[in-house]
Parts: sequence; C-alpha cells; structure tokens
Amino acid sequence: MDLHDSVYPDLQVDRKDELNELKPLRDTLVEAGIIQDTISLINESLQQGKRILAEGANALMLDVDYGTYPYVTSSSTSAGGICTGMGVSPNKIETVVGVVKAYTTRVGEGPFPSLIPGDLELQLRTIGGEFGATTGRPRKCGWLDLQLLKYGHWLNNYSSWNLTKLDCLSNLGDLQVVVGYELDGKRVSGMPSQIDEMF
Repeated sequence: MDLHDSVYPDLQVDRKDELNELKPLRDTLVEAGIIQDTISLINESLQQGKRILAEGANALMLDVDYGTYPYVTSSSTSAGGICTGMGVSPNKIETVVGVVKAYTTRVGEGPFPSLIPGDLELQLRTIGGEFGATTGRPRKCGWLDLQLLKYGHWLNNYSSWNLTKLDCLSNLGDLQVVVGYELDGKRVSGMPSQIDEMF
C-alpha cells in the first residue's frame, strides 16, 4: 500500500493508463521548448548581455525564511528568491526596486501592528480595491510601516523605491505612520524575533 492508497482508499486510478496519456503531452511540451533547463536559459541570456526582469509576487513578511512564520507562503519572496528560485548568482543582480503601497496591507492571519481600526480601514480597503486577486478575500489595511520598510531594505538592499497608491490616502483626514516598534518599553531596531511579540 502506498500513500495514495492510504489517503484515498476509494479512488480507482490506473497509473499506467494515466502515464500513457500524459507522456505524449510531455513530449509535445519538450519539443516546443516549453519545458527546459531554465538555469542554463537564464544564465546564458545574461552572458549574452540580455536583461532579465524578476518580479516578486508576495510581500516580504510572507517570505518563508524572513516573514512572520507560520503566517507565510511557501517560497522566498525577498530578492534572495532570485538566487534560490531562478538560479541567478547574487553578484549578477544589478538593481532591486522596492515596490510599496503608501499604506500596509495583509491577506489572512498573522500579526499586523499598523492595522487601522474601524470604518477607516473599510474605507481605505474600498478605495484601494484591497481584495485578493484570486480569492477575493478582503485585505486588512494599516498605516505605512517604516519599521517594516527598513527591515525590507536590510534584506533586499533596494536601489530605489516605487511608492504606489498614494492617491488612495486623499480625503482620509490625518494620516499616521509607524516609525518604530517598542517591546517592553524598549525600542526594537529590527523586527521582533518571536511571532507572539508582534501581536
């Protein structure tokens, strides 16, 4: 008995038929050049002087290593993911642009020190269209967190910043900004080292 049989005992699958059906598809994809050694592809392109653009898909605090574990995704969302995910040597990374909203958002669970209370959060979520692109889940909205941005800069060494959605803060009245964290009455220079300290 294998794992498949123990987890799905009532599911009937003919593995040989399945593989025989998929093999021609695999061959078609390989022949079309869709499946290939991407490490060679990217590094040979760099040697030819071509430019490679890597775009991060999730925010830094969802990084599996540097985020607010266990409230993270399964990948490296920092610039280090370019090395570990794409096979690019660190010294080949020319520029890292930090893309940040003029306020902070988070989908799902996890600590959120700058969370905006009450109706103002709902207003900002609506104005900014802060709903998950795939799931439609509402994102939590908070004030711009400069402590978080400093932490991100330490990890990514941004060459520049791209500040987005500044217009969404128009007509919200007085704005607040997180300038630092305190823990037990003492200023924290980076991020708290334990997750329960951030709640």
